[in-house]
Amino acid sequence: MDKVFLIYDKQNCLNKDGIIDKCIFVREEISIMAFFFTFFWLIYNKLWKWVIFYITVSIVISSIGAMGIIDQSIKAFVFLSMSSYFAIFSSSIMQNRLIENKYSLKSIIYADSREAALSKLLLNLKIDGLR
Repeated sequence: MDKVFLIYDKQNCLNKDGIIDKCIFVREEISIMAFFFTFFWLIYNKLWKWVIFYITVSIVISSIGAMGIIDQSIKAFVFLSMSSYFAIFSSSIMQNRLIENKYSLKSIIYADSREAALSKLLLNLKIDGLR
């Protein structure tokens, strides 16, 4: 089954030698890494607003838990909910970050892997170049 790859670029992907340069591939998927390693996934992807949000919620929930207002099950539920949110919406969050950084959607490609998506993108760019 083909996966969906969204290709973003800030300018033309091809450099003067015809090599793809500065294109970012975002795969539409539920991210297992974002679920299990939420905080590190946010930092790795430079999602600084979400890092601040995650830290703030963590401090607030931990403080409320330490005061005895909520029990461990509610605390665990909040963290599980946050991890699930980031796992499910990881692609959308990444796309929003790219759009904020002035990237634009170049193409949507259905392929089995990133390499297959890259070859389809190159083929599309060559066909567009011939027109």
